[in-house]
Amino acid sequence: MESKNKNEANLSDLTKRFLEEVERMGVSFYNIAKSTGVKEAMFTKIKRGIQEPSKKFLSKFAECFPDANMKYIYLGNNWVFFLFKISVLSSF
Repeated sequence: MESKNKNEANLSDLTKRFLEEVERMGVSFYNIAKSTGVKEAMFTKIKRGIQEPSKKFLSKFAECFPDANMKYIYLGNNWVFFLFKISVLSSF
C-alpha cells in the first residue's frame, strides 16, 4: 500500500504500519480521537513523525476498533515468523 505521507522517511516502522492500517480501515482521525478519548492534535504529531503511537493508545485503539490488524501494526509482515519462533522456543 502506498503511503500519502510526504514525511514517511521520518516515521518509525510502527508509525508507518499504524497509518497504513488506519487508511486500510477507512476510519478518520476524528473518529479515532472521539472513540479513544485522545486529542486529534496527537495524530498530526504522529503523521509528522514527532510522536509515535504509545502502547497505551494502541491498546485503546484495538479495544475501540476490534477489526484493526494489531499484529501487523506491532510486528509488520513478520508476525507469522515471530509466532513460529516463540512456539519453537517455548517447546524447550
